[in-house]
Amino acid sequence: MVFSTKKYFLLAVIGALIIGVGTYLFLTSYFERVDVLVAGAVLEEGKKLEEKDLTFKQYYKNSLPEGIIRNKNNAVGKILKVERRTGDPITSEVFEADSKQSFLDKISTGEVLLAISIEYQEPLVKELKAGSIISIISTIKEKDQSVDQGTAQGINPNSNTNINTGANPYNPYTNTGINTAVYKDLSENIVVVDSQIVIRNLEIIAIEEQASEQSNILISSKKSSYYIFLKCSISEAPVISRVTKENNYKIIMEKI
Repeated sequence: MVFSTKKYFLLAVIGALIIGVGTYLFLTSYFERVDVLVAGAVLEEGKKLEEKDLTFKQYYKNSLPEGIIRNKNNAVGKILKVERRTGDPITSEVFEADSKQSFLDKISTGEVLLAISIEYQEPLVKELKAGSIISIISTIKEKDQSVDQGTAQGINPNSNTNINTGANPYNPYTNTGINTAVYKDLSENIVVVDSQIVIRNLEIIAIEEQASEQSNILISSKKSSYYIFLKCSISEAPVISRVTKENNYKIIMEKI
């Protein structure tokens, strides 16, 4: 009888602990707070939002307003169709539906907008968003551009003189690898690692998905490709265009 009483008491304690832990986890989740975007001042109807107009405020996760925006990059540059008071949440419904905003509004003088197409299966796509900073790396090594054995030995094709340096000084590439100074002069964001070009610090302005349908006699399927709009300098644009020309590249993300 004593043993039975102890047994039921132990089971009751275990049950109470389970209920207590479950209640704690539920309440923790229910009352969890997250940062959401709100108006940092009184914002009039028709105003084009700037970063200084916005701030963050904590809301309970289970009571977030519908269409809430949590990233400033998804609101900056858009036009309000209703007035917002200080602390009012910024949602997708407060913007002009027919806004003619151009991506060019998000770049400064001296910068250019470049679109690249991602047609290969890139797992990082789901991590990318407007405002993300990425790097692009060529998956093909730069080749030695010597046109014949003579230039490979350092002979000036316009002269009978053998320079005898072991490399062609008229060629931006040498037998010992790619001349990194050529790219360093173009931009400090372009580096060469093991003869592979890396273009760093590229900001994503926008991402657009384009679905296309593929079919044959046996199967029909949909394939998605993505257009990524990048902000870069005019000197970086030709290098990015060449590296991404035939999908011989990968997108990488690094913590800066």
